[in-house]
Amino acid sequence: ARLLDIARAHAKHVTLDDDHDAGASLCCGLAGRGFALLALDAIDPGGGWRASAAVVARRGLAPQRFEHPHAVLRGRGGLVWLAIDLDDDAPSRFPLIEA
Repeated sequence: ARLLDIARAHAKHVTLDDDHDAGASLCCGLAGRGFALLALDAIDPGGGWRASAAVVARRGLAPQRFEHPHAVLRGRGGLVWLAIDLDDDAPSRFPLIEA
């Protein structure tokens, strides 16, 4: 229960954090944070984490430059994958690792 409480606290921070330097990448940015929130939703259903993931995903839609715009890990592809998972009721899986 202690680790779940820590995960919830960090998830709230990630949802509220408006870090414009985070970028939108799956690797290190907002898409990755969105998938982390979906993972928390799987172990803490009813916590609103899916909605939080959608909030984080929307932040990733702000115009920005990607070194590799069509890449999954460091481009828009991670956001697309996150959007697809958010639109599907099936359990989410982190791209290239769990999928």
